[in-house]
Amino acid sequence: MTLRTSITSEKELQDEISDEKLSIISQFKKKWQLCVKIMELIFCALCIGFIIEPAKRADLARIHLSHFALIFPTFFAYFLTSFLFLITRVIGDKMPYRTGFIFSSVASFLFFVSGILLALDRTRDISDEFYYIPLPPNVSKFLAISTTITFFTSMLFGAEAYFSFRYKEDF
Repeated sequence: MTLRTSITSEKELQDEISDEKLSIISQFKKKWQLCVKIMELIFCALCIGFIIEPAKRADLARIHLSHFALIFPTFFAYFLTSFLFLITRVIGDKMPYRTGFIFSSVASFLFFVSGILLALDRTRDISDEFYYIPLPPNVSKFLAISTTITFFTSMLFGAEAYFSFRYKEDF
């Protein structure tokens, strides 16, 4: 009797574990957009954090003003809008999937262009006719990290745009 009870209890335990796994997966499928928005918010904050130092210390924002005129507004605007979308989700409002698709598609494009501009700024020597300024090593590392995170953020927004359009789920 005890062997049968232990086998039954092991089966019940395995069933409960598999039910928990299924419920976690189903919960993730229901809330994937929320998880993606949180990741986008974190990546936007990291992009901002890692680009501030090169912009200040190496005068990149002054020298490459045309590049940073696109990079800074992209980082800050999508940080703010992702934050606002999360707040509206907490309040209970829904954003139509078409609006989310357009938002994510434009964000993916702008982050991709910003990443290209950052890569150009990193590879090109900051030089002028009269003087040459090499990038300090830590500024160069921050610029490389910011460039990498910008491309990851672009892919994240692109993936969100694809899945928003494919599943046609409101956020």
